[in-house]
Amino acid sequence: MNPGKTFEQDFGKSVEGFFYLRLKDSAGFGAGNDQTRFTSHQICDAVLYAYQSIFLLELKSSKGTSFSFAREPKKQAMIKFHQIKGLCDQANHQGVYPMFVFNFRERHKTYLLFATSLRKFMDQTEKQSINEQDIIDNGGLEIASRKLVSHYRYDVAEACRTIVERGNYAKENI
Repeated sequence: MNPGKTFEQDFGKSVEGFFYLRLKDSAGFGAGNDQTRFTSHQICDAVLYAYQSIFLLELKSSKGTSFSFAREPKKQAMIKFHQIKGLCDQANHQGVYPMFVFNFRERHKTYLLFATSLRKFMDQTEKQSINEQDIIDNGGLEIASRKLVSHYRYDVAEACRTIVERGNYAKENI
C-alpha cells in the first residue's frame, strides 16, 4: 500500500466514537491501448460527523515539504481545482467545516486547514504550492499524533472539538 493510502487508513482508524465515512476512490479504467481514463470528481475523501458538525475532509500526504495546488481546471497538482472550489462552496452551510488535512510524513506533522483559508492564501500569493509554515500562518491547526509500531494514531476528536469551538471561522475567511 502506498504511503498516502496508509495515512488515510491510519486517519480513519483514529476516529473513535463518531460517524466517519471514507468515500471510495474510483479506480479509473482504460480500454485496451486507449489512454482514456475516467475518475470521479469528488470534493473530499471522507465525511466526519462530530460535535453536531459535519467535517468534509480531503486528506493529503507528502514526503516533500509542500503541496502543489491547481489554480484552474485541468491543471495537474496535488490539490485539484475542483476540490478547492467544491469544498469552498460548502463553507456557506452552518455546521459544515470543509477542510484539508495535510500530512508531512518526513516531519511527522499533520494539520487541518480550512478550504477557505487555502483559497485566501492562493488569492494573496503567486506561489503554486503551500508549505508547512504557510499552513501555520493561515490558521492551520496541528493534529496531535502518536506513533504505534509502524502506524500512527491522530487525535481527531480533539482537533474537531477545537475547530467547533472556534465557531464560524470558516465563514469569516471566505
